[in-house]
Amino acid sequence: MNFKDLAKKTLHNNKNTDLTLLEKSYKFSEKSYQEQTHHSGTSLLQHTLDSALILADLQLDDKSIAACLLHHTLPLGISKETLKKEFGEEITHLLEGLAKINRLKILPSQEEYNSADLRKVLLTAIKDIRILFIKLCIKLNNMRTLHTLQDEEQKIHISREVLTIYAPLAYRLGIGSIKSELEDLAFKYTNPEEYKKILELIEKTQPDREHRIYEVKKKIEHTLQERGIKASVSARAKHFYSIYKKTTDRNYNLNNIKDFIGLRIITLTPEECYTALGIVHTLWKPLPETFKDYIAMPKPNGYQSLHTVVIGPQEKPIEFQIRTQEMHEIAEDGVAVHYDYKGITHGGEFDKKLSWLKQFVETREKMSEKEFQDIIKIDLFSDTIFVFTPKGKVIELPTSATALDFAYAIHSELGDKAMGATINGKYSSLKTEIKNGDIIEIVSSKNQQPNMEWLKIVKTYKASSKIKQYLTRHGKIVATGISTTKEEPKKKLEENFIFIEGLKEPELKLAVCCKPLPGEKIVGFKTGENRVSIHKEHCETILKLRKDSRKEVKSHWTEHSNTDVELLVEGNDRVGFLAEILNTVASQGINVSNTKAKVLDTHKARCTFGILIKDTQTLLKLIERIKKIKDVTNVYLGELKKIKP
Repeated sequence: MNFKDLAKKTLHNNKNTDLTLLEKSYKFSEKSYQEQTHHSGTSLLQHTLDSALILADLQLDDKSIAACLLHHTLPLGISKETLKKEFGEEITHLLEGLAKINRLKILPSQEEYNSADLRKVLLTAIKDIRILFIKLCIKLNNMRTLHTLQDEEQKIHISREVLTIYAPLAYRLGIGSIKSELEDLAFKYTNPEEYKKILELIEKTQPDREHRIYEVKKKIEHTLQERGIKASVSARAKHFYSIYKKTTDRNYNLNNIKDFIGLRIITLTPEECYTALGIVHTLWKPLPETFKDYIAMPKPNGYQSLHTVVIGPQEKPIEFQIRTQEMHEIAEDGVAVHYDYKGITHGGEFDKKLSWLKQFVETREKMSEKEFQDIIKIDLFSDTIFVFTPKGKVIELPTSATALDFAYAIHSELGDKAMGATINGKYSSLKTEIKNGDIIEIVSSKNQQPNMEWLKIVKTYKASSKIKQYLTRHGKIVATGISTTKEEPKKKLEENFIFIEGLKEPELKLAVCCKPLPGEKIVGFKTGENRVSIHKEHCETILKLRKDSRKEVKSHWTEHSNTDVELLVEGNDRVGFLAEILNTVASQGINVSNTKAKVLDTHKARCTFGILIKDTQTLLKLIERIKKIKDVTNVYLGELKKIKP
């Protein structure tokens, strides 16, 4: 691809494209970047051009595309004054915003985003959403060339960053095309084994699948034509990451997922979408509980479509998505569809699509850093459900919301007086987790009032803040916040069993490329300040890492025999959770000296128990078995006490 390709694409999308500005930006970049290269080995100029082409597909304005071409100028030392003189205030503002976003990183040891940095990103984006569009396109181009990086650990780290921050942001902006590709590219590096399994299964079933899709497509096209409906029908491959998420979020067995391709019907009008749905259900039997009407109830990012799954040829499921062309454009390009080439359009559809971001930034200043970390995972990066009042009013909430969250979503006074809820005609407690499509009526009492336990029940920021306000007003908590007992930080299991020469209490990570086990010869490599990645001595990745001998550190497994060990197991609370853990321990012939369980909040629990192990291998084998128990999320090591002979 070259500059002529970019010019053609932007002119195709906007006949009033300022080609003089784009050419000037391109030539200025060419002069500024000189011989600089991208990690892929291509020139830095080609990297910026490829990113600008992705941005042009979103039909962004000339200044956004110019800023994309120039996005390496500030980092390379070109002054803001020079950029303002050459390209004006607006483009320089975009470049400064991109520079701020580039400082956003997740912490490798915790696999979390820095909340302060993320707040800055959102505050920057709300001032000019184009900055976020540009960054997402640059990130996608970087991910497309990630395979050229030599450092395997860096590939994994960058991919986790994408899954943690950028793919969710693309989803909230409704940019389905970028969100899905980012997820698939990142998934390939964060979970290569599962990626390979899905790839092999898809390739194995491809001939049979293509035949069935052809048969179904031909039949639906013929029937739609007979009914006088002008529509296009196309097959769409399901994304690898979405298939993987079904196996984790919904406990699907990969081998039981019958199909990896669906069909998409694009009609002219919303009315024809429903007619097409009726035809599909007439031709093939629909599967219960698979129908989703996102036309009547759009997702918060603006996504609209009808979803259904039917039993097709050979008694195998076929998924359909039915939408209009306009809905399809919004699904692929998100709020960019509502962007005006003369500038950001305020009011109307564009502001409506960005309301989630504005509301979040407005409430952010009232949160502590801890609240921000907890709330953002639910209010920004989680999916949403739609529930109803008895009168049919639609209420949008995050997937983990409870009946008490619903009460506060209706009105704060109703939340304060809530005693319980009638969900689909059945009485339920306030802590009941609600589901998509539920009809909910809150049962209240004038004698009811919020209490401290409610803070453990609610998941939304609105409900949490209203409860705290009430408790503060009535003297039940101090205005500065709720005092909590600070827990001692837990150590990862590996930190107690691996010795690192020359480093004090380093942060350790077992390399996913070779998965070293106790007893095997290992080598450590520094991945940051006091952070070490542990590999098998003959791991193939070592050959690349050993080019920089300064990062290599001597490491070896330590041995523990006849040791009292305290294990801490955390997971999702459910009936029988502790019993299943203890049964697993007993099955290994290990005695338990003491046990205690603690509910951390409405859905989380921690089980602590002491055991006597004869050697390290026995302990590691037990830990691996415990990790496979349903709902277990973390296994930590407590105290080690050597037993005297």
